[in-house]
Amino acid sequence: MAKASGEKAARRSGSLMRLGSVRDVVLARVPLADHRALGQTCKALRRLVNSDDFAKLRKTQGYEECGLLLLGGSVLMEGQWKNFACLTHNLEPLGFTALVECPLDLCEFRTALSADGRLIVCGDVDYDRTVLIYDTREHVWVRDSRYPASLPAAMYGQCTAFLDNTLVVVGGESRLADGGSGDPLAYAWSEQLRIWEQLPSLPTAVVSPGYGVIGSRLFVVGGDCRGDEAHAEHYGGVRVPGATSMMSHYSARLQIFDMTTRTWSIGPPLDALRDRLEEPQSAAVFHGRLYVFCQRAHYSGPDDDIRASLSHAYCFDPRSNSWSELPALPVGSGTLLAACVHDGRLVVVGTTSSMNGWFQDHEVDPPAGFHYEWDDRAETWKKQPLLLDTVDKGPYGLGSLVSVPLRLRIR
Repeated sequence: MAKASGEKAARRSGSLMRLGSVRDVVLARVPLADHRALGQTCKALRRLVNSDDFAKLRKTQGYEECGLLLLGGSVLMEGQWKNFACLTHNLEPLGFTALVECPLDLCEFRTALSADGRLIVCGDVDYDRTVLIYDTREHVWVRDSRYPASLPAAMYGQCTAFLDNTLVVVGGESRLADGGSGDPLAYAWSEQLRIWEQLPSLPTAVVSPGYGVIGSRLFVVGGDCRGDEAHAEHYGGVRVPGATSMMSHYSARLQIFDMTTRTWSIGPPLDALRDRLEEPQSAAVFHGRLYVFCQRAHYSGPDDDIRASLSHAYCFDPRSNSWSELPALPVGSGTLLAACVHDGRLVVVGTTSSMNGWFQDHEVDPPAGFHYEWDDRAETWKKQPLLLDTVDKGPYGLGSLVSVPLRLRIR
């Protein structure tokens, strides 16, 4: 009986294989979770679902599935403050091993995703210059000689991005003791020469700005700056009512780097940062516009005052060269959030948890996760179910949120 069933399955698969390109288009609609069962039907189908051509077909037909990778870290405590997870899929049934956390304890690092699926991770407040590379196709940490093994200077809070397929690191903070100049940093990695090439420095040095790539241009907005920066968009450095210390210095300036001409220009400032005493927390490019998510600049004041301030969202449109404001996210400042474009939608995920308790009692409030999606038609944020329990469990430091294509791995 079992032999007869096997023969029938073979005949069915043989008929299916004779359909050629029509077969491929039909099979492209099969959900990723069923690809393993599909591949077990016969060797030909196993080769098909595991091929690059099939992955490209699914993308062309609009059936490609993406996973959200979240990478987090903090210098406050070791171990539990590190996190690396896929928020949307369990990768093991797809043929991959469980995600291995970041090999180093990094904090205030930045990431950039290459065209071939390499996630570049670099920058650290403890001045570790190591560049880490994660292969989002095989889901393993790798070495890749095409990319640098270390940063050109010890830095953190920098912009890390690919401009015209060239890796660039811009801004951030360097340490003089490690050979840094203290000047605004900007470098491009020459894959051909295997060296870092210096780029023109930012007009205004900033740490941890919001940033995004549109075409061949890098848009850098806001960020911490030195107190001696004299420009119209400077703010901070004053005592805030109710606070026990001075604010840091910030900039509301928009700085634009054009990779084709390798020149900087100044765009219209995001004045709301200065008016509301905010700083960028995350940014994403969606439909050719830069979306920046900002919160009240942290200072040593009452925790309730920070929580009462909403997380505001702003949009810069290069075509009109102007800023606009979106409805605020229904989460207060002091929460940890990260934004990206996932499955063609602008999403924000994060955790609501106060850090102030750690400094006072070495304790923190249990985090509560959230997931919001921007509805362009209704022009509102829609609350979505948590992507996975991982969001609810942490981490406390959201360093990166990136959406990557997923595929089956048949060993």
